[in-house]
Amino acid sequence: MDYNDNSTSKLDLTSINFDSLEKMAEERILCLGGKELECLQTLMPVEDISRLILNIHVFARTSPVQKDYIIRMINRLGKYTAMCGDGTNDVGSLKSATVGIAVLNNQENKPITEEKKEDKKEDESEENKEIVPKEEKITSPWYWPSAEDMKTMSMADIRKKQQERMQLYMKQNKGKKGAAPNMDFAFDSHITELGDACIAAPFTFKFSSVKCVNTVICQGRTTITTTYQMYKILALNSMISAYSMSTLYLDGVKNGDFQMTMYGMAMGVLFLLISLSKPLETLSKLKPPQSIFSPSIVLSVISQFVFHFITLVYIVSVTDPYVVKDESTQPDTDFQPNLKNNVVFLYSWTMTATTFLVNYEGAPFMQSLKENSKLYKGIMGMYVIALIAI
Repeated sequence: MDYNDNSTSKLDLTSINFDSLEKMAEERILCLGGKELECLQTLMPVEDISRLILNIHVFARTSPVQKDYIIRMINRLGKYTAMCGDGTNDVGSLKSATVGIAVLNNQENKPITEEKKEDKKEDESEENKEIVPKEEKITSPWYWPSAEDMKTMSMADIRKKQQERMQLYMKQNKGKKGAAPNMDFAFDSHITELGDACIAAPFTFKFSSVKCVNTVICQGRTTITTTYQMYKILALNSMISAYSMSTLYLDGVKNGDFQMTMYGMAMGVLFLLISLSKPLETLSKLKPPQSIFSPSIVLSVISQFVFHFITLVYIVSVTDPYVVKDESTQPDTDFQPNLKNNVVFLYSWTMTATTFLVNYEGAPFMQSLKENSKLYKGIMGMYVIALIAI
């Protein structure tokens, strides 16, 4: 395309066959430069530019404004975007992206063997040089200005003097035992300070690599999966508790203070342990549900509730003939243990362990239950306590 040719019309570009473009993008890597993008912005409608940008793999020589424009055009199509940036020119696109990640462009430290070779070359070259006056032996890395220096020197001069003394101390005591351990870190030129990109982006990766995108996605999937399974467990326990504390309470089924304390502590510990699950290192092609009201989650909760509800009603009906109807079974009386109360509590106890066991997601978004050994032991421990109580 000749950019100086004003005869190029808008109709030449609106006739693009996007189906062919998508097939071409699957077979080849398509690239678009910043100058070409600027020209297309004036010749194509916004909808077509969005579809075009979606099929481009590499964008080269783009300005900060164009980076932001590319991200917004992809967002316009309802897609989710992730942007990695390391400088001020990436601030706009980092804020426009669904997930913005600031990466620090640190220089990697040289291997120790290369450093030793360079030191050896420096020593050899120093031997060939003329003899120079010996440097002052430094015993302390700290520079304390005198009263006269405080009058004649500015704070900038004092800081410069302190830095020169520190560098001289490190040079003289390099490799010696007992030298200040953190001095190299304090004046390491490879340490990159946090900049504007870190302020604009919600995530910061302290290395110059885009592998952080995979880490963020895996962590996000683990978080949303953990949240969903917690909601499912809470929904089941809330519905069963509503039945136990209403209908069964009027029927004389009550729980003691010790029982409720143990039940609450066990549930709190399991919720804590389920949050310790770590994500898998590999990213799965499967996606977690996008909403807590997705059909799979709703159907799972309803089916589990129906099962536990029928079982609970059956337990109450079976144990009812063995309970003597007296004042202790009245709703407003003090708790008195009986067969019905004990059986209902044991079932509630095992039901809680079962809901954690059944609703734990595991692969492909997070560790399996056996890999989260603490949660697995906690669930098995609840079953053991129930067996002992029986």
